Amino acid sequence: MAILLTYGEEAHESEVDRVRLAIVKASEPEVTVESIASNTRVAKADFRDILCWAEYSRLAKKFLMPEGKEKQKIREAERREYEEWLEK
Repeated sequence: MAILLTYGEEAHESEVDRVRLAIVKASEPEVTVESIASNTRVAKADFRDILCWAEYSRLAKKFLMPEGKEKQKIREAERREYEEWLEK
């Protein structure tokens, strides 16, 4: 928890609650001190990376970005997955 709370200490570290949740989600399936520390370092360097990994993991893994309905379908699935994760 102490490591996770280091995100947000600096004035330029924005969206603190959202990013901290993303750090935890990106650290799954086995949340360890090492995975939290590693993902916190990523977030401190550029919080957009950790948000992408946690909130848009399917799209982040695609080399070529799908377009149109395929992209929308992936985004909707990711949103549902994230909301289900938050409810746990």
